[in-house]
Amino acid sequence: MALSTFSDLKASVADWLARSDLTAQIPDFIRLAEVRINGNLRIQPMIARSSVPTVISQGYVDFPSGLLEVMRIKISGDPNKSLSYVTPEQLDAMVAGSTVSEPDVYTLIGSKIYLGPTPDAVYTLLIDNYQAFAALSDGAPTNWLITNTPDLYLYATLLEAYSFIRDDREAAKYGQLVDAAINRVVMEDERKKYSGSVLTVRPEVAMP
Repeated sequence: MALSTFSDLKASVADWLARSDLTAQIPDFIRLAEVRINGNLRIQPMIARSSVPTVISQGYVDFPSGLLEVMRIKISGDPNKSLSYVTPEQLDAMVAGSTVSEPDVYTLIGSKIYLGPTPDAVYTLLIDNYQAFAALSDGAPTNWLITNTPDLYLYATLLEAYSFIRDDREAAKYGQLVDAAINRVVMEDERKKYSGSVLTVRPEVAMP
């Protein structure tokens, strides 16, 4: 069976589970699998640069949509200006009683990026960050992940399914397959990072 779309994945999971009573839960298993994969995978195709404007006299901006992890932040200019990361405590000490100015540092609190000093003008922040892969759905049937490593999607979904039905043996088996698939993707990404090639992972689907 082909495994390149949301419908393909739902059908494959149903076949591998060989249970008709879990059909309604399979989309939930897929969504939980996406959360697990996005939380554990960090590769080049997940890197994006988001442009976010600051607000005059406001000391924070919201995270860009889909952000998983901040890599670096710069202020757009000629040249760009790199901001240094500090802890929230350090930022509080640095900006206490200070006047507004061009930011030099940033910290992360909740889902916001706090800046110091507080911006005195509208600056464009260039935020290099890891982005979550777009979730699969009937309206968005494909994404990079299922196109390039469908086995990881399948294993992670089956892990969530067997966790749901409390089959510890099968859950442990698919947990190991998920870990192995993630390690393979990361290693391939490291090789491609320095070759200038586009990452393409060859899936190895194990039999249940």
